[in-house]
Amino acid sequence: MSDSELVKVVKRFFIRDVTRARLIIAGAEQVSSPALSPACGGHSAGNSSEDAMIRAVEARNFLKLVYATLEILPAGEGDVLKVRFIDGQNPVKASMCMMMSESGLYKLERRALVDFGYCYRGGELLDEEKAC
Repeated sequence: MSDSELVKVVKRFFIRDVTRARLIIAGAEQVSSPALSPACGGHSAGNSSEDAMIRAVEARNFLKLVYATLEILPAGEGDVLKVRFIDGQNPVKASMCMMMSESGLYKLERRALVDFGYCYRGGELLDEEKAC
């Protein structure tokens, strides 16, 4: 897989999977306790509040793994990915926040995306793209 393909895969991972995990966690904060839920008890399909809490725990574990991977990236690379994809800042704001030019930000971001692709769970993102 070329670096440009890997950059696309990792961007898609951040935009789709990381955003989804953050939304699941935010949605679970709105769910009441299973014991207080009117659905608790007689339904054979299960408790939707409980399911939401389980998904939230899985999403939190997923984000912990993402953050741990960002921490092991070389200096500045993890920061640029946090600012751009987790905080959702546009390139102009991100370059001002990181005190660098936009072209420098893009170069660092590209290098960070490639490194993240190789580091995340031992190259799992490389294997996912090959399976598609």
